[in-house]
Amino acid sequence: METSYLSADEIEVALKSIDRLESELNVHERLILASFRKQATEEQKQVITHLLEKSQQYNNVIVAGSYTAFFAAWTLFRSTLQSAVYDLAFLSVLFSVLIFILWNVYSSFVSGKDLIEKAELLNRYTYDPMYLFKALNELNQELIKRALARRVPWYFALVLSAVPGIAGGATLIVLIGRDVVRRLWLMN
Repeated sequence: METSYLSADEIEVALKSIDRLESELNVHERLILASFRKQATEEQKQVITHLLEKSQQYNNVIVAGSYTAFFAAWTLFRSTLQSAVYDLAFLSVLFSVLIFILWNVYSSFVSGKDLIEKAELLNRYTYDPMYLFKALNELNQELIKRALARRVPWYFALVLSAVPGIAGGATLIVLIGRDVVRRLWLMN
């Protein structure tokens, strides 16, 4: 058997080929890693979005329960507490409920509109994934701008709902407390 040796030039070409293959593998591995990172980031976004939605639902249940408790107490003590302040407490909480409901209806409308816009975009560009990705990014940026623009009205609606609601609830508590103390005082 005869042994053949490679020339220096052939060894140099072989080493360059190996380096090129190694760098291509590294690029490929980096692309796979970037894909996994992107997928993990998307899953984290979904988890955060889910948690925010759940906390919003929890908040709505608490607020709705508070309004229910107020109106139940108001109905229960309506015959014993006759005063203009009592009626004013009722009207302020009623106003608060109205603002709360209007804001939630508006928020549902806006969220639904945004989801429809995304669905239409997905339907329109399913054949071109690169354009779809670009279009979704642009739409998401636009939706973020819209959400940020709704901050001031949200604060306004929050104050407009919370202040009369808390004032009406506190007034009812004070009136009921005063009535209970007066009844206990009269019993002694």
